[in-house]
Amino acid sequence: MIKYPKRELNIVPECNDDNDNPTCWSMAGGDEKTCGRHFIWICKYDDKEYIVEDSYGNNLAGKVFKTLWGAKREAEGIIWRQDESGAYTD
Repeated sequence: MIKYPKRELNIVPECNDDNDNPTCWSMAGGDEKTCGRHFIWICKYDDKEYIVEDSYGNNLAGKVFKTLWGAKREAEGIIWRQDESGAYTD
């Protein structure tokens, strides 16, 4: 199993539900000095449905996760691969 670098997961407060519970998180990759920052999002759609998305709402992982932790691990891998290849999603 590959150990990807840990990335900070930030709540996007504008997306909180009516009870002020988080439903969307952002994760940044890239380097401001060389290629600029890029972001991907984890969005919660149901109690056990988390999807790793780009800014257009495309499912970057091609699957649905049952936990935020699982989606976070996948997002860390996606950002790592994007940073390594230099090919970024919006």
